[in-house]
Amino acid sequence: MHVVRPADWINMDWRNGGGVTSEIAAKRQVGEIVWRMSTAIVDKNGKYSPFPGLTRISTAIDGAGTTLRDPDNGDRVDIPPRCPTTLNGSIAWDGILTDGPIRHFNMIFDPCKVCASVAVLQLNGRAAPSNCLSAIFCIDGQFEVQDIQFGKHDLALGPIGEIYGKAIVLNIRLANRF
Repeated sequence: MHVVRPADWINMDWRNGGGVTSEIAAKRQVGEIVWRMSTAIVDKNGKYSPFPGLTRISTAIDGAGTTLRDPDNGDRVDIPPRCPTTLNGSIAWDGILTDGPIRHFNMIFDPCKVCASVAVLQLNGRAAPSNCLSAIFCIDGQFEVQDIQFGKHDLALGPIGEIYGKAIVLNIRLANRF
């Protein structure tokens, strides 16, 4: 298991230059994203950076959420608080904040190489996430894995096994497509 804390995050500009993202963990092949977990604070309406050929699962982990609009056809997608929402990464969505700044957790992946899912888990005691490559990201509260303590915005990555605590977490599952 790999432990990633906010002090380990790598900050980088958004692809469109409109803000900063914090990369938490990633796997790349030949410089291309296979999967990437990141978080970003969005404090104004604006364009989402496109990730052609990739899928994005976006979760508003802080704040009131956002509404996205496809600038080409007008389709709308709401991202309410703590509700993982799957998006076509190729679209440069127009983002409209619901009520003030938000923090998104983004799982971006190549659907030809991996399957990914994100679920919100209310932890109150013990739980056993999947034994495949998975990650647990703490939105709020505290949990423990293998006698290691995790708090807000900490990530446990790898086959995890049983977790224990009182927290709201994202349970991220990844599986290779072979």
